[in-house]
Amino acid sequence: MYSFFFRFKKLYNEQIVYMVNDKNRKKLPLILFELLRYMILKKDTPQNYIKYGGYKKGADTTELIKYIPGATFDKFRSKHLNDKRYLFQVENKWELNRKLFASGLKTSDIICKIEKGKIVLPSDEKETTISALVSRIKEDFVIKPIADSAQGNGLEFVCYSQATNLYTILSKYIENSYTTPVLLEYKIKQHKDISELYPIAVNTIRIDTFLRLDGRVNIFGSTLRTGRNGRKVDNWSGRSGGIAVKIDLETGCLDKVGLDYYLNNYKSHPDTGTTFNSYPVPYFNEVKAMVKKAARCFPKVRSIGWDVAIAENGPLIIEGNSDYSLQIQACTGPYLLNKVFTGAMKQELLSIKKGKKYEKHFVC
Repeated sequence: MYSFFFRFKKLYNEQIVYMVNDKNRKKLPLILFELLRYMILKKDTPQNYIKYGGYKKGADTTELIKYIPGATFDKFRSKHLNDKRYLFQVENKWELNRKLFASGLKTSDIICKIEKGKIVLPSDEKETTISALVSRIKEDFVIKPIADSAQGNGLEFVCYSQATNLYTILSKYIENSYTTPVLLEYKIKQHKDISELYPIAVNTIRIDTFLRLDGRVNIFGSTLRTGRNGRKVDNWSGRSGGIAVKIDLETGCLDKVGLDYYLNNYKSHPDTGTTFNSYPVPYFNEVKAMVKKAARCFPKVRSIGWDVAIAENGPLIIEGNSDYSLQIQACTGPYLLNKVFTGAMKQELLSIKKGKKYEKHFVC
C-alpha cells in the first residue's frame, strides 16, 4: 500500500501536474477518454500514457501499446527474474563493490563505510577511528547512502580544500549511521570527452542486462545521462532535470536527439552547446563487456540496470539497480520493437508456468 501511494505521489508531482499545464497538450476531455481506453485495452496503469507523451497534440496513442508496461514488468521481474533473497547483493553498494572487485571489475573508489557507529575500511574490513579516517582523506569525496539513493537522494559532495572541519562532518554521519549507513567514495575524475557534454556532474551510462537461463547475457538498451542547470547529479527525473541520450549499441555513438524527463527534445546540450549527433562515447565496447561480466556475478538477480561512469582510464561501475525503470524506452525506443528483448522474453516465458499470460505484454 505504501508503495502504491509513493508511486502515485511521484506520478502526480512529476508528471500529472506538468501534463495539465503543458500548453502543447490535447484537450482534457480527450486526454481522459484516451487514458481510460488505454487502461482498459492494455490493462495497465495510466503511467505509460503520460510518460510517453500520449497527451501531447498530434501524439498517436496506438504507438503506446509498443511500450512495455512498467508496472507489469516490475511484477514479472520480482516474481520470476530477481530473487528477493539476493537483492541486497546488488542494492547494497558495499556488497556490490566487494563482489565486483573480487571478480576483477573496476568500481567506485570506496574510502570506507559508516554503519552502526563504526567506520570500516574496504581493504580488510577492519574498523578505524574518525581521527585516522580524517588523516587519510586528501581529495574531494562523496557521501552516499549504502542503499536507496535513487535519483541522487541523500548525496553530499565534500570539497576537501574547502572543508573546514571534516571531523564535524563525519561525526554527524556516524551518529546517524544506525538508521542510515553510508559510504564515502572519492570523487570520480571523468573522461574529458564526457566532461565536454556537461562538466559539473559525473555523467553516467545506464545500460540494462538480462542474464538468460543458458548463461548468455543480453543488453536491451543504453543511454547516456547528463546533468544540467548547474546540478551536480545527472539523474533523469522531473526534479533533477537531466537529459538522456540513446547510445547506439553497435557504434557506441550518441543519437541525434536527447530527451528530458518530459520528452522535450535537445539536439545539443543546453548548457555547453555540445552536439549529441554521432558523439562517440569513450570505451563503450569495454562498458558492454564489463556489464556482461558483472551480470554473471549475480545469477539470482537476472535483470539489472547498471550505472557506469567513464573515468580518465576507462569505465567503472557505480551501482546496480534491480528495480530499474523501463522508462529508458523513451530514449531507446519501445521494447516491443526490440528484437533482443522480445526474443529473450519469448524464451524465458517457455520456462515459466502460465508464462503465456505475459506474451501480450512482452512478445510481439
